[in-house]
Amino acid sequence: MSFKKRLIPALVASAMLIGAPSADAVTFSGVYIFGDSLSDAGTYRPGLAALVGAQAAAGLGRFTTNPGPVWSEIVAQSYGGNAAPSNAGGGIYAQGGMQVVGNAPASRVGPGGTQRPVSTQINEYLASSGGNANPNALYGVWAGANDVFTNLELVSVGAITPAQFQTNVLGAATAEVGQVARLQTAGARYILVFNIPDISVTPAFAGGPAAGTLAAIVPGYNTTLFTSLKSANLKVIPVDVATLLTEIRANAAAYGFTNITTPACLPIGSSALTCSAANFPAGAARSYLYADGVHPTAGAHAIVAD
Repeated sequence: MSFKKRLIPALVASAMLIGAPSADAVTFSGVYIFGDSLSDAGTYRPGLAALVGAQAAAGLGRFTTNPGPVWSEIVAQSYGGNAAPSNAGGGIYAQGGMQVVGNAPASRVGPGGTQRPVSTQINEYLASSGGNANPNALYGVWAGANDVFTNLELVSVGAITPAQFQTNVLGAATAEVGQVARLQTAGARYILVFNIPDISVTPAFAGGPAAGTLAAIVPGYNTTLFTSLKSANLKVIPVDVATLLTEIRANAAAYGFTNITTPACLPIGSSALTCSAANFPAGAARSYLYADGVHPTAGAHAIVAD
């Protein structure tokens, strides 16, 4: 497949592009994605292979209704990038459980994994490219949810105050801006930056004691992220997944979903990382919105990719 592909979702780009050149004339010579489980294309598959065998692990390893794919793979394939995870030679550096900077709780690192926050992922990419970011490639950064989860756990057990919780989460948004700046300084011109969807309405948190806290802090993260990008004069392609998923929930049937409240992967409470067709009802990969407590199904990922 040629590494030169046209950017066809001009409708999205023309509506939301901030200060970058006209998208309908852009071609790309690679796709590189940084972030967490929402973009992970199978970083933990080698670790799973050690546990369940290579054949069984081949269809697992994404945080969705495996075998997926997730949005990052679809976009990479569409524009001629290498859709494999970076530890398999691909351009998708995202790893489930990772924060923007700093180490996540060990319990959030999958089998055989190491701590690779977004800052480390970008270090790895730049090291592989001689310190320069290909100006003709497409980049994506989607992170921050694990920073929210980590600090939510800390405030819930009294390890930090509510004020510190807010400071830490908004600080993570600022740190994400710093990582985007690193890419741009290294030469990247076309950078997708995703916001965080409303975590408070996911099966893991809806109606629970943390729902109100999450409903308040996630918009704060998103506002800080995009306001700081603009203030820093960083020209990016913002992707408003928060609004998209709110619209899907408001009119689920129009998007093909029949269940937007319970996880597809069974038993409930299990992780989508090891969820295969044997673990969810027939057709659930397209008819359910959530694979597990917080992660989208393959059907939802396809909409994000579109």
